[in-house]
Amino acid sequence: MQKIIAIVGMRRGGSSYFALDITDPNAPKLAWTIDASMSDFTELGETWSMPTVGMFSYMKGANLTVSPGVVMGAGYDINKDSCIPSSSESCHDSVGRGVYVVNAITGDKIWSVSGAICASNISDAHCIRDSIPSQVGLLDSDDDGFIDRIYTGDTGGNLWRMDLIGSDTTKWSTIKLASLGGNTQATQRRFFTAPVIVRTFENHVTKNEEQFTYNKVPYDGILLGSGDRTHPASNVAVEDAFYKIHDYNINPTLFAQLGFPDKPTPINVNNLYDITADPISSYTGEQVLNVFAEMSAFSGWQYRFTSLGEKSLGQGAVLEGSVYFTSFVPNSTVNIGCGVGDLGTGWLYAVDLHSGQKRLQDEKGELVAKKDIGSRVPDSLVIHAGEDEEGNSVIRLLGVGQGDQITVIDEETAKEEVVHTGTVDTQTDMMPRRIYSFFEEK
Repeated sequence: MQKIIAIVGMRRGGSSYFALDITDPNAPKLAWTIDASMSDFTELGETWSMPTVGMFSYMKGANLTVSPGVVMGAGYDINKDSCIPSSSESCHDSVGRGVYVVNAITGDKIWSVSGAICASNISDAHCIRDSIPSQVGLLDSDDDGFIDRIYTGDTGGNLWRMDLIGSDTTKWSTIKLASLGGNTQATQRRFFTAPVIVRTFENHVTKNEEQFTYNKVPYDGILLGSGDRTHPASNVAVEDAFYKIHDYNINPTLFAQLGFPDKPTPINVNNLYDITADPISSYTGEQVLNVFAEMSAFSGWQYRFTSLGEKSLGQGAVLEGSVYFTSFVPNSTVNIGCGVGDLGTGWLYAVDLHSGQKRLQDEKGELVAKKDIGSRVPDSLVIHAGEDEEGNSVIRLLGVGQGDQITVIDEETAKEEVVHTGTVDTQTDMMPRRIYSFFEEK
């Protein structure tokens, strides 16, 4: 029998999740509850993380079990509300340092990873020390119908990879894929949104004297932006960015287990190519190949936000080789008083997935990296597939504020009027296309 389960957390209200069985909408009932007082869930902080659903295969006792499961970060630690990092203060947390996989029907724990043991493993770079309030990203990397990988960021600026291979949960592993934060106010980056996962190829360019060669290299691209969602307007000291991390271990991998590679050194910001100034579009001919060869030596890219206090507060999206993401720039002179003030400005970005080239156009038709989407705090982008006025397939982005600017004819006055659609037309459709990297010689 199919069941419909609705699961809700409490955010600032507490450290519990409640599952409601709403299979019969006329007779809803409580299916299960988990909270920090239960022995299997003591790491739970404030329950911010939106559960993500997938199918799991695992051993329960001597029995192989196949069940839908929900995965959530262990939550938010209010320590991060006031802690100021320094050379002597790391601002590490005491709860929320982990991920839970829970049976969606029963509420029983399938697996978890916790940072509770980190105090006795000070030198372990792959121990979770910061809370995880964000939604996680799930992947079935071998297409067998079961989730075998999790990606998630934390409030210390770290990106984690968890491999759930085979049915023996004691062998499931965790590594820190990237360390993008630090112990200064400028580098206190935090992740509050789910990463976007893209399986693709790159043209890995190598220069030997004056000769260029390239080969296609598959990788999983992990994209997410940093920003303090708890202080969107007041926190202006952090230098936030949007990141793409290359994970070349595309196959199921139990790091540090017998027959598998050791846990790798985490990627850091110095390993990421800076695409902020769109270096590809600045050159032509052989110069472009030089840039691609330089980029190939890095483990991804970063787009550094350049306005004071600018930060990412929502999940991005990838469509036909373009990365879309938003940012928020707080108004430094905000004074709300008794009403709703101008909190700041939202921006929409679009860059090429592989090269970082600009993908938006301004009113003059010139390529730009970003567009003003109005006075608002942007949330996660939503992809909408539909049809235009002529019945053609189109894909639009929702959650972009005022959206595209178009000119319409006022039926009463017969005059042209400029309006905003509230959506962004991505200039693509529902036709499947392979995403790959390429370069164009000019």
